Amino acid sequence: MEGALRAKGRRLASEPKAVTPSPRGGAQEARSGVEGALRAKGRRLASESAVVISFPLEEQGENALDGQEAQGMKNQYFGDIRDLFKYDLALHLLGSIKRLDRFLFIPMLTPDDDRSDGGKTAYQRARAGTRNRELVEFLRSRVEQGRRDVLEITGYFTSRGVEMHMHGDGKAFFTQRGRAEYFGSIDQRALRSSLILLDPDIGLEVRDADEKHLMYSEVKQLCRRMGYNSLMMIFQYLPRENRPTYLYRRVMELKQLTGDQPEYISDNEIIFFFICKNPSLKEELVAALREYVRLYPDLLIS
Repeated sequence: MEGALRAKGRRLASEPKAVTPSPRGGAQEARSGVEGALRAKGRRLASESAVVISFPLEEQGENALDGQEAQGMKNQYFGDIRDLFKYDLALHLLGSIKRLDRFLFIPMLTPDDDRSDGGKTAYQRARAGTRNRELVEFLRSRVEQGRRDVLEITGYFTSRGVEMHMHGDGKAFFTQRGRAEYFGSIDQRALRSSLILLDPDIGLEVRDADEKHLMYSEVKQLCRRMGYNSLMMIFQYLPRENRPTYLYRRVMELKQLTGDQPEYISDNEIIFFFICKNPSLKEELVAALREYVRLYPDLLIS
């Protein structure tokens, strides 16, 4: 596996492979099945086997961001198209992976900045989440009503039958000084059989990391604490860096840190890394990600 990753890291991006149609019907049927399971049981159906869909990442996408341009975990950007991707993907995984009983959201909220653009809210142009009309309308209404607050998302997941826990009060800002207490105070019960979303402002640590970054030590600590049937999901902006090289480096660093080679999914602007301990859970995750790419074929997966 590592040899394949090294080879992938050396080659230039190529054109996407053809997508094989789903043998189980169209994307709308898949979405309907997922939503029905949430209402009925509070968690979705177990994922089925899927046809492999794999795309090489571009070296420099037109939407690539660096730390100065990132519009991340700030209330002023709540409800943008990145949130649409993030929350729709979380909802999909909770329904597709039978071992996940709850959703633990760990926001690393930072103060609003002086930008006035309000993030990207042209939902019709999003690469993921657009089939979830209820989520689109929920986010749109919050933006239009001036209710751009991360606390708003809890009500949406609860209404969908999801047991959701948001760490912290959703109001206090994340700081360098308070980070040890913040992560150390996560309720152990919420780490069992959970989808654990770590949502920093920018992503994983860099050389001059600050409150906008998630430290590797925090990833390692949470990985050690989380249950055998839990899945860690880490938000990351894609930097202005050769894509294959960046992915190879991050994947190898996370593997060395946690003992698990992470899976990932990306819209070529942001990426989510996934870490788990249970090999059977990993198989369910891979199947769920492939199914999600059937719904949104512009996405890229590991």
